[in-house]
Amino acid sequence: MPMTTKDDGKKISEVWLPGEGNAYNTRLLSGTHGNLSLNASYHGDRDEFWIVVEKEGKETERINARMVTSIVWA
Repeated sequence: MPMTTKDDGKKISEVWLPGEGNAYNTRLLSGTHGNLSLNASYHGDRDEFWIVVEKEGKETERINARMVTSIVWA
């Protein structure tokens, strides 16, 4: 099922990112790397999707969902 803007705020348990060169994929786990959630918004002509990483209640990082190889929903 494709992501839609209705998925905004949905919690994520893990995200996989591609490795550099011949390296294996990188795995980010919710809790270990911060709290992970999806930010989905409509910008008039397109939808944008970001993985938001929060630590201690503050956003510390955003990962463009186009760079993600796999998402495991919480």
